[in-house]
Amino acid sequence: RSYIHLSRSNEKGRSAGAHLVKGHMEMIRISDDAYAMAVRRYLRAHRAAPTEPLPLLCAANASASLSATLSDPARKRRWCLVSLALLDDYASYRVHGDDPGDASTRA
Repeated sequence: RSYIHLSRSNEKGRSAGAHLVKGHMEMIRISDDAYAMAVRRYLRAHRAAPTEPLPLLCAANASASLSATLSDPARKRRWCLVSLALLDDYASYRVHGDDPGDASTRA
């Protein structure tokens, strides 16, 4: 199911799977700017397949990796909070199976 859903193209012709692969390739580069680019790629994958939780988990991992590499405490804290927020959204998708921003579908 997930593979089929992630392979569908969005309105710009890019599939969520393509964004995930590009995000993974950025993570391999291991640098601050590559991690930041990976987060952007994973969030694009999430926009292309908003019901899939995997892009959120990947984005949380990339933002946590970015946070670990930074020396500036303020930026480190900011990326750590981004990572926690993405993990919270991921958990909501796994538990509720809906868009975490849509409170109307929750009991």
